[in-house]
Amino acid sequence: MIGGWRACDACGATWASCADGPCPLCGEPLQAMEPPLRPVEPGLVVPATVDGAEARRRLLAFTGQVAFPSGGLVSDNTAQRLSLVFLPRWLVDVHARGTFRLEAGFEVEVRGTVETWSLGRWVGHQTSEHRLHWEPRVGRLERDYVALPVRARTEGEDLVGALVDPFPESVPFDPATHVAPILLPDREPDERWPAAFDVLRSRVAEHAAEACGAVTVRALELELEDGPVRWAWELLPVWVTRYRDEEGGQHLLLVHGTTGLAVGPRMASASTAAAHARTASLLAAGLGVTGTLVGLLGLLIWVLQPVSALCLIGALAAGARSLLLPHRVATWNRHQLNPEDP
Repeated sequence: MIGGWRACDACGATWASCADGPCPLCGEPLQAMEPPLRPVEPGLVVPATVDGAEARRRLLAFTGQVAFPSGGLVSDNTAQRLSLVFLPRWLVDVHARGTFRLEAGFEVEVRGTVETWSLGRWVGHQTSEHRLHWEPRVGRLERDYVALPVRARTEGEDLVGALVDPFPESVPFDPATHVAPILLPDREPDERWPAAFDVLRSRVAEHAAEACGAVTVRALELELEDGPVRWAWELLPVWVTRYRDEEGGQHLLLVHGTTGLAVGPRMASASTAAAHARTASLLAAGLGVTGTLVGLLGLLIWVLQPVSALCLIGALAAGARSLLLPHRVATWNRHQLNPEDP
């Protein structure tokens, strides 16, 4: 039986197998909590293969790629705060039996002729293009779908979704040897069935397309009969730390517990970029004045004209840098918070 039940009033996270101290996600103090009336232990766990030293090395390499990093991003405390936690994920086994309706898309080649006027006469050219031809399909389904992954948490950080690298095979969970904090699910399995059904629909669509030889399918309608559904709680290892940017916003950085992939928003420092921009603008002004004065002297001493040209070119380059630096940092930070933002 696992113990160490803790709750964080600040971010709402609940933990098991966790000692007193700060919340691994937000850093606020944890409070002791009563264990659930029906505590459910994890059934599976993916062992962590990345140790603390390797996780810190991966994190430092990840944060060191930022041109003007926030002070908190590259702080020694950020790397030292790395702690191993286990994130929850539901795995569901479904014996799917029922009917489906869909439209299957088949790739067809359409040939045609295009006539152009050339050298006083019409000349025909053969053309071809590939299009999708949609046909309705109706069928009956009976198949086992095993270990469909479903998010175990619906609120807060989607930490599992941020880890794009897959996890290897899991092993049975042993509470006697497990010591790292476990983030608890915030929904029961039955409440996550709509999400599981969406995953099931996507798998059925893939298998239906493969069965009928289609390129893709659309408008899938799936009607299932009652059948056995088995849920398993799986734990995924992740190294997690946090930092604050110069505006006070807190961000999480994650290191994959088996591949070492580091992910998370790496915020740049707008104030540092602004300081570099001011230096570049002063340099541009100095080079511009110098180039102008040398150019005037070049009217009398022609050998100074190339020096004047170089000073003016340098002034233009420094001026462009002073204008572009703040924009680049603002664009970088916006993309870090919203990767889909162009």
